[in-house]
Amino acid sequence: MKVKITGSWDDFEVEGINFKALSPSGHKKIIEEGAPHNYSPISGWIVLGTGDDDCTLKIKRDTADGEEVKDVLDFQTMYSVHNFGYGLSHMAISQEIKDALENDVPAIPRAIDHLWHAPTLVAVKKFTGMDRVIMKSGGAEAVETACNIASQFWHQKNGYKKNLKNGPFFGALNECFHGRTRHARSLSSSSSSRDGFGPLISSVLHVPFGDIVSLKQLFATMGKLMAGFIAEPIQGEGGVNIPPSGYLKQVRELCTEYGVVLILDEIQTGFGRTGTDWACEFEGVKPDLLVAGKAAGGGILPVSFVAGTEEIMACIKPGTEGATWSAAPIQCIALICAIRELCDNDLSNESRRKGERFINFLNYLKTLFPESIVDVRGRGLFVGVETIHDGKKLSRALLEEGVWAKETGETGKTLRFSPPLTITEEQLFEAAQALKRALRRLEAENAQYGLNI
Repeated sequence: MKVKITGSWDDFEVEGINFKALSPSGHKKIIEEGAPHNYSPISGWIVLGTGDDDCTLKIKRDTADGEEVKDVLDFQTMYSVHNFGYGLSHMAISQEIKDALENDVPAIPRAIDHLWHAPTLVAVKKFTGMDRVIMKSGGAEAVETACNIASQFWHQKNGYKKNLKNGPFFGALNECFHGRTRHARSLSSSSSSRDGFGPLISSVLHVPFGDIVSLKQLFATMGKLMAGFIAEPIQGEGGVNIPPSGYLKQVRELCTEYGVVLILDEIQTGFGRTGTDWACEFEGVKPDLLVAGKAAGGGILPVSFVAGTEEIMACIKPGTEGATWSAAPIQCIALICAIRELCDNDLSNESRRKGERFINFLNYLKTLFPESIVDVRGRGLFVGVETIHDGKKLSRALLEEGVWAKETGETGKTLRFSPPLTITEEQLFEAAQALKRALRRLEAENAQYGLNI
C-alpha cells in the first residue's frame, strides 16, 4: 500500500500526522502500540537529540502545566557506542561520513575491492595487533562469525570435512552475554537470553565466572573436543564483573595447551572503554580472535569486526563467510575515523585517568551510604555500582536528578556507568552528586513506607 510521507528528517509527516508537533505521550503511545515490548522504556521521557554540552542528551516529557525539557548526562552511551561523545570527536567523524555521502561514495559489496578497505585494514591490524580482519555490522553477528571461524578451523585442523553429530564444543562463562542470535543466546547464560528460545545449541559448556578449578576441569575433560572458548574480559551485562587477577592469563594458557581458539568479546570493553585500547591488555593477554563492535562505528553507523591471527583466519575460504554490508565504504570510513579520534585524542589514557577519579568519587559515596551501596567496581570508565535497591527504580530516580545510567546484572541491582570518554572531571563529579541525591530520595521513600530495601 502507498504511504504518504512528507517533510524531511527533522519534521516528517506520515499519513497526515505531524510528529514534530506531537506530544511526548503521543509518541510513546504510537511506540507502545506499534513496536513489540522488547524493552522497558523509561516512563514519560523521550529524547529530542543531543544536549547543549558534550556528553548530554536533551529529553522532554508532558507535565500538568505543559511540557518539561532538560539536559541529562549520558552515562549509558548506547552500551558504549558513543565513546566519542557528542562534541568535537563526534562532529569530526560525522563530517567525514557526510563528505563521503555528498561525494556519492556508493555501497559496494566485498565481491569487488574498493579504495577504502585497504587503509581500514592497515589501521585495524595495527590497532588490534592482529593479522587479518573481517568486518560485519552487528555485535552478535561478529560473535557468530568468530564462532564460525573457530569451528571451521577445528574441522580443518582435525581433518573433518563434514559436521559431526556431537561437537565440537564451545566453552563460555556464567553471567556472560554475547547477543541474541541463536548461537549468541546459547553462549549467554541469563534466563532472559535463553528461556523460551529453544532449541538452543547444545554444544556450549558453561563454567562459573572466575573459578580456576572449574576452568581446569573443563579443559581436562573436554579440551580436545573444544573448538573455542569465549569470554568478555569484563562482563558488562553481567554486572560489570571483573575476573580475579591472573584469570584471563590462565584461560590463555589452557587454550594454548589444548589447541582451543580463544575468543575475547570486546564489543563493550574495547575502544578505550576500560582505560586501555582493549581490556585484555590489562593482563597482557592476546586472544586468537578479537570481537569488536559498538564504538567501532564512531557513534554513527553499526560496524563490527573480528580480528584474528594468520593461522586461524587462513581457514576462511571463498564462499564460507560474508555479509552484504561487510566492509562497505561507509563502514570503513566510520571505523578508520573512530580509530583516528581515539588515538589522536589519547582517549584510552583519558578513560583510565578519569575512571580512577570517578571511582574515587563513588567509593566516597559508599562511605556515606553504607546501607545502600554494596560494591563499587570497574576499570577506566566502565563502572558498576551495586546497591540494595531495584536497579530500574534507582536508574529512574537518577534520571530525575540529571543522569541517565542503565541497570544491569543478574539481580538487576547494579547500575552501569559508561559515559563518553570525552567527559570532563566536572561532569563526573556532577554525576556522583546526582547519584547521592537519588540514593537519598530512595532511602527516604523506603523509610516512609517502612521498607528495609
